[in-house]
Amino acid sequence: MTSPVIPPSTPAPPTPKGPSGWLYALIGCLAVLLIGIVAAVLVVVFVWHPWQRDGHPPPPTQTTTVEEGSGKIEGTTEVTTTTAPASSLSIEAGNTPAGGAAYKLFAESGEVVASGTIPATLEIPADARYKLVAGKTGYRSWEDWQTIGAAGSSQSVSVKLEELPPEMVTVIVCTATGRRGNQWCPITVRRDFRRGDEPGTCAVHKAPPNQVGVKVCTVSGKRANRYCPTVVTKAFAANRVPGYCTVHRPPPPPPQSGVVKTICLDSGKLATRNCKRTGQKTFAVSDVPAFCTACRPPPPGKPKATVRICDGSGMRAGRYCVSTHTVRMDADAIPANCTMHTEPPNKESTDAGQYKWCPECNARNRVNARVCRKCSHRF
Repeated sequence: MTSPVIPPSTPAPPTPKGPSGWLYALIGCLAVLLIGIVAAVLVVVFVWHPWQRDGHPPPPTQTTTVEEGSGKIEGTTEVTTTTAPASSLSIEAGNTPAGGAAYKLFAESGEVVASGTIPATLEIPADARYKLVAGKTGYRSWEDWQTIGAAGSSQSVSVKLEELPPEMVTVIVCTATGRRGNQWCPITVRRDFRRGDEPGTCAVHKAPPNQVGVKVCTVSGKRANRYCPTVVTKAFAANRVPGYCTVHRPPPPPPQSGVVKTICLDSGKLATRNCKRTGQKTFAVSDVPAFCTACRPPPPGKPKATVRICDGSGMRAGRYCVSTHTVRMDADAIPANCTMHTEPPNKESTDAGQYKWCPECNARNRVNARVCRKCSHRF
């Protein structure tokens, strides 16, 4: 019996190598998730506007300074637009000092609605309450709340300024800190203080980081110099400060028709201290003469000496001259010594031990005498 023949077995095909299906599915899910996040961000930024109800970005704020005439008021103005019905408000000068004074009109929210100088006429939203502030250098600040009526109405307000006493001074104060306001304080008002009691400068509001405050000319936009008529303070990066203004320069010197000089009447040139005869004369600036060289100082005189002269002989006094006087004369004219008054004769030996003889008047004194009894000569 024969065994069946088993055909040779066929080898199985090799299994392909590579990423499995679950990996491709994961990559697809991540891609869909990323696309959804990007779409959501775009909707929030360009369509929804969650930071404002009306669907517009928030308005910027800017610090304004009103400086008209000699008054100055500062505040923060919200740049907004309104379509509310308006009414007319007339601001008039109630007394003479109020004319030309600076004013600001604040809303109840603190924003500046209008500013300028008195008198003025404004068109402002109706059915609202506003605060009118007026100020002028040397006068007390004036404030009053005004309630505007219905749309289309017209009303006026009269501003009266009171002159400050000499011991008072008006200072611009930061409303947040109560200190003297600087250019970075958002809202400032004018307050009156007694001289010497003014507050220090506000240190809370400062320039933005890496920026400095620079006074800028309002005409040229460059850094202001001492001749610029109006300036404002702006913040610049430390490496972006503009150059100095070249539009405003020092005024030219007034034309000079001539200058008055003191001249020597003998030589006609500028006088010196040695000139005896002097006078005034006008010269053109380019024709001023040189100094006089003809008048020279006098030569030095002969040396002087103080000499004591004898009244009896007129010669130079000696120690035995009774009466003398002092004169000042040329050193080479001093007379010879007096020979009229000489040393007194010697006394007897018995007298020499008992008396002291005066060399000036030859008077006899006691042996222990310190002053002559006759001429007061001191021994």
